[in-house]
Amino acid sequence: MGQRRKDGNNVESVTYEGYGPGGIAFIIDTLTDNKNRTVKEVKSLFTKSGGSMSNVSWMFEKKGSTQDNLDMMMDKAIEIFEVEDIQELEDNVLEITCPNSSVNTISQELITKYNYEITSMSSGYIPTSTVKVDNDDKELIDKLNKFIKSLNDHEDVIGFHNNAE
Repeated sequence: MGQRRKDGNNVESVTYEGYGPGGIAFIIDTLTDNKNRTVKEVKSLFTKSGGSMSNVSWMFEKKGSTQDNLDMMMDKAIEIFEVEDIQELEDNVLEITCPNSSVNTISQELITKYNYEITSMSSGYIPTSTVKVDNDDKELIDKLNKFIKSLNDHEDVIGFHNNAE
C-alpha cells in the first residue's frame, strides 16, 4: 500500500532484484511515485552494468538487528528468545541479530525489562552465500563501484543489499 505525498501522488515501496557486475546478487529497495518509470530505470542500471533483473531473494535471509553501547547487554541479550547472534562492533557497540519479525519485540524487551537504550534498530537482507570479489580484478571492482554509485545516485533508491564479499 502506498502513502500519499503532499502533492497528491501515491508513493510506494517497491523492491527489485537482480544480478549486477560479476554475478553479484542485489536487492534494491525503492520508494517511488511511478513504478513503471522506476522499474525501467532500475532494469537499465542492471543492463548497463552487464547484469540483469532476476529473482535473487532466495540467496538472502531478511533479518533484524538492534545496537546498544552498554557492556552488560550481552549477558541479558543471550537470554532473550529468538536472539540468533551477538557481535561486538567498534566503540563498545553490541549488535543483536534476530528474525526480522522479532526486532521490535526484542528491542522493547531490552528497553522495558532491562532499561537499555537502543541506539539503532533496522532490518536488512543477509546473504546466505557470498561471491568473493578479487581485489586484483580492477575491471570488476570498477564496474561494481560504478553500479553502486548509480544506485546511490538514483532518486528512488533508498537502500540496497548485495552478496559481495
